[in-house]
Amino acid sequence: MNKLILISNIHLKKFYKDLIFSSILIAKNLKLSKLVIQYYSLIEKCLPFEAQRIYYIYNSTNRRGGHRHKETIQALICVSGSVDVYVHDGESEKTITLNSPNQCLIVNPQDWHTMQNASRETVLLVLASHHYNQEDYVDEPYH
Repeated sequence: MNKLILISNIHLKKFYKDLIFSSILIAKNLKLSKLVIQYYSLIEKCLPFEAQRIYYIYNSTNRRGGHRHKETIQALICVSGSVDVYVHDGESEKTITLNSPNQCLIVNPQDWHTMQNASRETVLLVLASHHYNQEDYVDEPYH
């Protein structure tokens, strides 16, 4: 099943505040700042995989996800706001609330997952072990 990792670093709060600002710059200028690279290096040490794809989910109050993967492992970090992540691995299910940038939820390939109850200010950072490939998605939920 998935696991929740706590990222501990005394400088994380400063990185968090600056990361939101840097994210806006990235969207406008498509440039990675040193700050984002430093924040990622903190996270990378905790991950059970090397991230091949990184993206944000933001400005969305709709339910997201609704699938599992054949190979891809994902790390979910709520850098702003909060979001409920429902996971079901075929045997057990639970909902985990992410509401701090020092929480990192590992979603394994077999984990059917959805993200819901996000507010407008929620920014969910997703790091994935593989590049996007439609063939990797399984859209059938467990029964």
